[in-house]
Amino acid sequence: MGNHLVIVDMALLKQSNAQDGWQQYFEGLRVLVLSAHMSDTEGQLVLSKGACGYAHTHLSNDALVLIVNSIDTGAIWLGRSLLQRMLQDIEQRLPVITESDWAQLLSVREKEVARLASTGHSNAEIAQQLLITERTVRAHLSSVFEKLHVDDRLKLALKVHGIQR
Repeated sequence: MGNHLVIVDMALLKQSNAQDGWQQYFEGLRVLVLSAHMSDTEGQLVLSKGACGYAHTHLSNDALVLIVNSIDTGAIWLGRSLLQRMLQDIEQRLPVITESDWAQLLSVREKEVARLASTGHSNAEIAQQLLITERTVRAHLSSVFEKLHVDDRLKLALKVHGIQR
């Protein structure tokens, strides 16, 4: 089938009552599932079945374009709450590997920002904790992403925990 993007309404998936078959339908497709009643549990379910994204049905056109473009480039899209939950779960289940394995090229401050971002802290929370501005946090994260060759916080968390090389 190739790398086709499909947008599916969660209500239609629920009507099918065949959650086990979703993986079969999703195979070979980049699927964005939209839901009017988003929840972390529902998001985890659709991602575990092979969807590449999970978002609210009533998002703006600009947001939809951003999400579609992101998924089209190979990224996974999920809401902030679900992302934080997944990052915290990674942090609880996996030890941080020795710093030298992932942070050799990072400054001391970049390491601090990377650790906090990889455990689900928002830019505002990182700024508050490190007594810096959110703009500085964004600059550090941009540098960290570039140096570690990652493009989102989930990939950063996986790298910090030794899952992604």
